[in-house]
Amino acid sequence: MSIYKENANLLKAISHSIRIKIVIELNKRGPCTVNQIMEFLEKPQSTTSQHLAIMKSQKILASNRKRNEVYYNVQNKKINTLIEVLLGQNIDNF
Repeated sequence: MSIYKENANLLKAISHSIRIKIVIELNKRGPCTVNQIMEFLEKPQSTTSQHLAIMKSQKILASNRKRNEVYYNVQNKKINTLIEVLLGQNIDNF
Protein backbone atom coordinates (compact mmCIF):
# COMPACT_ATOMS: atom_id res chain seq x y z
CA MET A 1 0.00 0.00 0.00
CA SER A 2 1.33 3.44 -0.88
CA ILE A 3 2.06 6.00 1.81
CA TYR A 4 -0.69 8.20 0.31
CA LYS A 5 -3.30 5.48 0.56
CA GLU A 6 -2.17 4.59 4.08
CA ASN A 7 -2.46 8.21 5.24
CA ALA A 8 -5.83 8.64 3.50
CA ASN A 9 -7.14 5.57 5.33
CA LEU A 10 -5.83 6.94 8.63
CA LEU A 11 -7.61 10.26 8.02
CA LYS A 12 -10.84 8.43 7.12
CA ALA A 13 -10.61 6.44 10.33
CA ILE A 14 -10.65 9.59 12.47
CA SER A 15 -13.11 11.53 10.31
CA HIS A 16 -15.86 11.36 12.93
CA SER A 17 -16.21 13.43 16.09
CA ILE A 18 -16.87 10.32 18.21
CA ARG A 19 -13.62 8.71 17.08
CA ILE A 20 -11.65 11.88 17.77
CA LYS A 21 -13.19 12.00 21.25
CA ILE A 22 -12.27 8.34 21.87
CA VAL A 23 -8.61 9.00 20.99
CA ILE A 24 -8.44 12.13 23.15
CA GLU A 25 -10.09 10.42 26.13
CA LEU A 26 -7.94 7.28 25.88
CA ASN A 27 -4.85 9.50 25.88
CA LYS A 28 -6.08 11.23 29.04
CA ARG A 29 -7.42 8.18 30.88
CA GLY A 30 -5.20 5.38 29.64
CA PRO A 31 -6.61 1.97 28.63
CA CYS A 32 -10.40 1.70 29.01
CA THR A 33 -13.00 -1.03 28.64
CA VAL A 34 -15.92 -0.77 26.21
CA ASN A 35 -18.20 0.02 29.16
CA GLN A 36 -15.95 2.87 30.30
CA ILE A 37 -15.81 4.23 26.75
CA MET A 38 -19.61 3.97 26.44
CA GLU A 39 -19.90 5.92 29.67
CA PHE A 40 -17.75 8.87 28.63
CA LEU A 41 -19.27 8.93 25.13
CA GLU A 42 -22.82 8.56 26.44
CA LYS A 43 -23.52 6.29 23.45
CA PRO A 44 -24.94 2.75 23.25
CA GLN A 45 -22.71 -0.32 23.05
CA SER A 46 -23.46 -0.90 19.35
CA THR A 47 -22.33 2.61 18.37
CA THR A 48 -19.25 2.46 20.58
CA SER A 49 -18.20 -0.96 19.27
CA GLN A 50 -18.63 0.14 15.66
CA HIS A 51 -16.29 3.11 16.14
CA LEU A 52 -13.76 1.00 18.06
CA ALA A 53 -13.75 -1.62 15.28
CA ILE A 54 -13.05 1.01 12.61
CA MET A 55 -10.09 2.39 14.53
CA LYS A 56 -8.79 -1.05 15.45
CA SER A 57 -8.89 -2.12 11.78
CA GLN A 58 -6.63 0.84 10.92
CA LYS A 59 -4.30 0.01 13.84
CA ILE A 60 -5.09 3.29 15.60
CA LEU A 61 -6.23 1.36 18.65
CA ALA A 62 -5.02 -1.88 20.17
CA SER A 63 -6.96 -4.13 22.50
CA ASN A 64 -5.79 -6.25 25.38
CA ARG A 65 -7.92 -8.85 27.13
CA LYS A 66 -7.68 -9.07 30.93
CA ARG A 67 -9.89 -11.78 32.33
CA ASN A 68 -13.41 -11.01 31.09
CA GLU A 69 -12.77 -7.50 29.85
CA VAL A 70 -11.13 -6.00 26.79
CA TYR A 71 -9.14 -2.79 27.28
CA TYR A 72 -8.53 -0.38 24.41
CA ASN A 73 -5.60 2.00 24.11
CA VAL A 74 -4.07 4.26 21.47
CA GLN A 75 -1.53 2.20 19.53
CA ASN A 76 -0.61 4.62 16.74
CA LYS A 77 0.86 7.77 18.28
CA LYS A 78 0.92 9.39 14.82
CA ILE A 79 -2.83 9.88 15.27
CA ASN A 80 -2.19 12.20 18.23
CA THR A 81 -0.14 14.50 16.00
CA LEU A 82 -2.89 14.52 13.37
CA ILE A 83 -5.54 15.44 15.94
CA GLU A 84 -3.31 18.16 17.40
CA VAL A 85 -2.87 19.68 13.94
CA LEU A 86 -6.60 19.46 13.20
CA LEU A 87 -7.69 20.97 16.51
CA GLY A 88 -4.82 23.41 16.87
CA GLN A 89 -3.68 22.46 20.35
CA ASN A 90 -1.73 19.84 22.26
CA ILE A 91 -3.74 16.69 22.89
CA ASP A 92 -2.77 16.82 26.57
CA ASN A 93 -4.68 20.10 26.94
CA PHE A 94 -8.12 18.59 26.28
